[in-house]
Amino acid sequence: MTTIMQILIHIRGGVSLVMSSVLALGKHFRLGIILAFACLACILSSVPAVSQGQLPNHIKIGVRTVASAIGNNISTNKAYGFCGTFGEELQEELKKLAPNGKRIEVEYHEIKNEGLGYKYPRYDGLNKKIIHIECGPNSIPSDNLKTAVGIKFSDSFHKTGVKLLLPEKLVEDLNSKRRNVKDIKVGVVKETTTSNLLEGIVDNIRPYDTRDEALNALLDKNVKEIEAFASDALILQTILDSGYNSKEPFNRKGYTIFKKDGYLTSLPTEDYVMAVKENTPFSNKLIESINRTLKRDKISQAMKKLEHIEYSTPTTPPTSGILLRLQEFLSSIFTEILGVFITLLSTFIILLKRTRLEQREHLRLFLWILGAVLCVLGVIIIIAIWLQYKKL
Repeated sequence: MTTIMQILIHIRGGVSLVMSSVLALGKHFRLGIILAFACLACILSSVPAVSQGQLPNHIKIGVRTVASAIGNNISTNKAYGFCGTFGEELQEELKKLAPNGKRIEVEYHEIKNEGLGYKYPRYDGLNKKIIHIECGPNSIPSDNLKTAVGIKFSDSFHKTGVKLLLPEKLVEDLNSKRRNVKDIKVGVVKETTTSNLLEGIVDNIRPYDTRDEALNALLDKNVKEIEAFASDALILQTILDSGYNSKEPFNRKGYTIFKKDGYLTSLPTEDYVMAVKENTPFSNKLIESINRTLKRDKISQAMKKLEHIEYSTPTTPPTSGILLRLQEFLSSIFTEILGVFITLLSTFIILLKRTRLEQREHLRLFLWILGAVLCVLGVIIIIAIWLQYKKL
């Protein structure tokens, strides 16, 4: 029994020694972890902050000019439309983030990718790091598109929806219920928010690689691939008023926008936003600055101006083919009457010459010459007016 007790005492002593060693090791292990974290904190604190607080000395804004109310007449130091006002206000906002009191300059770059298709996809300038911000008719739903992968969006600055550019005669048919929107052959650019939206509204959709291809098809009266072109309201307004690729405005070709007082949907479906490249050293700070800028007073006024342009009833005169011809013809009627008057006057002078001045040879010759000149002048005026009318 004594032997057993001695064995147990020895075992207990061994266990106590092991436990003491384990506790000591654990204590040193915890101390090691604490030291490791302390060293890591020192290392991280010594790394210079390529942080979200550092912005480039020049912020480059790419401006899409497809909607003139949003951006037009772009130069390095100036832009017109909403994007121009935004750039000016952003520069003021960035003064708060400029290091050591340095001024962060804003410069503008024109983006013309609307009619060029896949060679110049959306957000190409951001992905290639040519620009820092893209300003234009870019919609939040476009982040579902392949071209929007890796793009970060700001708060909204304008709400809009999809309308149709189409002949005025077709609008008359739609308003009188002789035709239905669902049955119209509509052209649209591939892989856009507009093309996604139309799928539930129109049965006969014709996708095109570029906007220009769709508009050329719309103007082709022989093939008649499509009857209308669908896009955002402000984009269509620009095409209607200014044309595309230096071509004549569509409002001079008998086209208009449908609907005048609404969209193809009951409510606006798209929010225009600013876009920046995601996961850059300063993307978060840039988005924060953009969102603060969008709350400034001058930007609020610019937003209201966009709403006025989009929602107000156009004040331009009627532009259908027949009405346009009538308008131009009436504007030149005074000149035509003048030409007829000159012709009649010259004829009268010739007759007067023959009946009353037969014996006065020198006046007779003069009146012949005067009559001939007046007749030629009257004929030229009438022909010029006729040719002008034929061109309309």
